[in-house]
Amino acid sequence: MTYQEKIKLFMEVKACRIAGLLPHIDIDYFTTSDNEAVGLWTDDDAEKVWDCLKANSKISASLTQPVCPFCIKSSKYYEWNISCVDCDVCGYHSNCVDYNSDFSVLCVLLKNRYGDISGLFTTEYYANLIKGINTVQQNEVVEWTKK
Repeated sequence: MTYQEKIKLFMEVKACRIAGLLPHIDIDYFTTSDNEAVGLWTDDDAEKVWDCLKANSKISASLTQPVCPFCIKSSKYYEWNISCVDCDVCGYHSNCVDYNSDFSVLCVLLKNRYGDISGLFTTEYYANLIKGINTVQQNEVVEWTKK
């Protein structure tokens, strides 16, 4: 599995979890356009982003920047000098910090329903997700996430 495929799967699994947490709400956390954007990343970029995701998943929870591949890439791999202008998805999702962006709306919906959303996406959740993606084939991970 390529690094681009791993990142896509990481985001697809998170999107499935969000869809399960917010049934009946039409929010595309990881869209076809997002998927295509990751597919265009160089192998070097994708490897660096994946390595950052692995490291960050041990220390970061929720849906924060350290566990967002697009934030990682636009920050030049964890320098956290984020320029949303460089973000591959900002153009159609809006800047994440804008109150009406797709991300902000999603966070408000999750907070309204569940309160503190950091418990929904814990470091343990991310560690298991990374481990699953690193150790099994793509079709197995998709089945694994349905459990």
